[in-house]
Amino acid sequence: LDTLVLMSLFSLSHLPKVRPVAAAEYFLNKGLFTWVATVLIDIIPLERSSRKSAEERLRAVNQALDNNEIVIIFPEGSRGQPEQLSHFKKGVAHLAASHPHVPIVPIFLHGLGKCLPKNEGIFVPFICDVIIGKALYGQSDTKKFTNLLEQSVIEMGKDITASPWV
Repeated sequence: LDTLVLMSLFSLSHLPKVRPVAAAEYFLNKGLFTWVATVLIDIIPLERSSRKSAEERLRAVNQALDNNEIVIIFPEGSRGQPEQLSHFKKGVAHLAASHPHVPIVPIFLHGLGKCLPKNEGIFVPFICDVIIGKALYGQSDTKKFTNLLEQSVIEMGKDITASPWV
């Protein structure tokens, strides 16, 4: 659901350039689901458990960035517990470092875990929030960039998660 919400933020004319990164082991072995992921959504499959180097695993993402495509990447690396932020992985920092001119736009999503709970197929009506942060640009210190990006997302979520309405 997160990917579809993020894709809905773009105009129809931009959608052909939007490329979500998704786990190959999850999205490429489920028949119709695979077709939707690859043909309709046009994911960039990422082999997370591969023995390949990070550079090899991120090759298709780097190519998309080189082609001026809009890449959606989830720096947590996998779907964790609903409404709980997990620590970010360094993959996005490596991409940002190799493409320092490309803006990395942090986004805080809240409420989507309640709308479509894990392992469920039926939507539940809840209000969802999407907060778009200020663009960051890559730097050679990937650990520092990863921490900066994670802190940016945490800060965006503080006002939302502190609300008595959540």
